[in-house]
Amino acid sequence: MKKLYLVLSAVLLLAGCNQNEDGLPQSWDFISTGCASATKAGMYGAEPSLKLEYTPDGLLVTRKNAEMNCSIKYNGIGCDVQVDGDIILYKTYEKAGMTANCMCLVEEMSSTVSGLHEGNDYTFYYWCQSEMPLVPISFTYKEGFVMVIDPDLYAAPLVDNGDGTWSPDVHVWK
Repeated sequence: MKKLYLVLSAVLLLAGCNQNEDGLPQSWDFISTGCASATKAGMYGAEPSLKLEYTPDGLLVTRKNAEMNCSIKYNGIGCDVQVDGDIILYKTYEKAGMTANCMCLVEEMSSTVSGLHEGNDYTFYYWCQSEMPLVPISFTYKEGFVMVIDPDLYAAPLVDNGDGTWSPDVHVWK
């Protein structure tokens, strides 16, 4: 039992949680299924989804069928969350290390964003680093709130940087 506790503690610590200026966690219990399957061409046929759901503990963010670089097999997945007033920045990414020449399917990853106030309106910015960031999602955080979206339909459009490169049209991720 002690070994299980130590392993779970290490997983939560390594998953990466941000803190607000008061030192209180803003995202906790980050879990992930990790790399379920990998191919050089990527994943096909797995329906992606992003679910935002009110809980008494905070906003539960659940991402299903995300494509990430296979390097997560060795370096893991990180999750950074910042809440600044009515803005929530939520980013999942491959932890530092060399990238691999393949993509892998992460069947599910989730965490709870705390520090939100019931009845307030929020704008949620989401980015799974190997995919396009999503356009901002606005919602009211209140009991009964559940929103399930298709990340492919909410992908941010690209804009020309004027130097031959393109960037997602989401100012917070530039």
